[in-house]
Amino acid sequence: MRIYISVDLEGIGGVVRPEQVQPNHPSYTTTCLWATEEVLAAIKGARQAGATEFYVKDAHARGINLHWEALPAGVYLVAGRTRPTRFPKLHSTFHALFLIGYHAKAGTSPAVLAHTWEEGMRLWLNGQEIGEIAVDAAIAGLWGVPVTLVSGDDRTAEEARALLPCHTVVVKEATSEEGAILHPRTEVLQAIEEQSRRVVERLSKKRASFPPLQLSPPFHLRVEKTQESTGQVNVAEFYNYDLRALFQKALGEG
Repeated sequence: MRIYISVDLEGIGGVVRPEQVQPNHPSYTTTCLWATEEVLAAIKGARQAGATEFYVKDAHARGINLHWEALPAGVYLVAGRTRPTRFPKLHSTFHALFLIGYHAKAGTSPAVLAHTWEEGMRLWLNGQEIGEIAVDAAIAGLWGVPVTLVSGDDRTAEEARALLPCHTVVVKEATSEEGAILHPRTEVLQAIEEQSRRVVERLSKKRASFPPLQLSPPFHLRVEKTQESTGQVNVAEFYNYDLRALFQKALGEG
């Protein structure tokens, strides 16, 4: 069984402040270690249930956050800039996509470091506001690959469950945009491992129990960007029958 894992940083356990995910801050090194540990927990659980091959996409900013040397055999790290392709090598031979360390969409409150793609941006697809969970699930759905596990704060878990029939792991409970009640580190890693194992066990028994997110064309994407300095809102609208092409045009990757 093949599993693709996409990893962001804002939803990693222990992260509450923006400087923790910025390379020029001393706390960033610790964040990268925590993220790598959460990925290893997901891999460990999936392997216990029979998964054999993994691709891990370093999906935060420049894509050079995870500790490559810590990843075991059979795990391929997708690092650096991969645009215009969001998930290189992802195709129908993969059984699932895990989203580790994800965050809620822009406008969610309270939610830790909630945003959509970049600061000040909001997205509406066919009239429904979406965040990065929906974007990535829709891209995977083009290959018939379901998102089966999402980890992040409690609002991220709510967003994921409202959209997908997936398992979730809550690593912290948001109290504000830059604050949370952190779950114990050992419990976070145990929960990710356990839910990963359960997901793969379910997939092994009945793959159809996790239907992929597959949307019907035509597609209309509305992109709003608010300029922080002036508060001015700039709007762009995109239309296409090809969802990947639509995301690549509007977001730079799909």
